[in-house]
Amino acid sequence: MPIPTARGAKRILWVDDEVHLLKPHLLFLEARGYHVDPITNGDDALELLREHSYDLVLLDEQMSGR
Repeated sequence: MPIPTARGAKRILWVDDEVHLLKPHLLFLEARGYHVDPITNGDDALELLREHSYDLVLLDEQMSGR
């Protein structure tokens, strides 16, 4: 479940089935004031998009699944 963002923080949804490889990128973005929700599948990403608004969505173009 995503945590509420600090007032004014830009929110990013990052969808990738190998989210563990994103750690350096996540730390970089969070250190600069971005809030990043890393998600590992499309179904969870769609659910989050229904519940929250994001300033940017990054998608892995070669994820398995539907």
